Amino acid sequence: MMGKLMTKQQLCDAVYQAVLSAKKPLTRMQICTAIGRKKSPHIIDMIERLYNMRYFERSYVLDDFGRGCFVYSPGTAIDAAACQD
Repeated sequence: MMGKLMTKQQLCDAVYQAVLSAKKPLTRMQICTAIGRKKSPHIIDMIERLYNMRYFERSYVLDDFGRGCFVYSPGTAIDAAACQD
């Protein structure tokens, strides 16, 4: 979807599916890369929204350079309609 504008619903679906289908927890940057977007505040907001709604679990880990970052994995509220308002 690179280059096309996404609705809020499309963004939510893309972010949710990226984390749900990943073989390991993803960083915010990896989620953005997986959906073909640059890291931006509105995408971070969507990731955090899904975390707050319990669709994602979040852990704090150190990367290979000793820097802290959050990683996300599927949460307890697994639902194909996660982004439906």
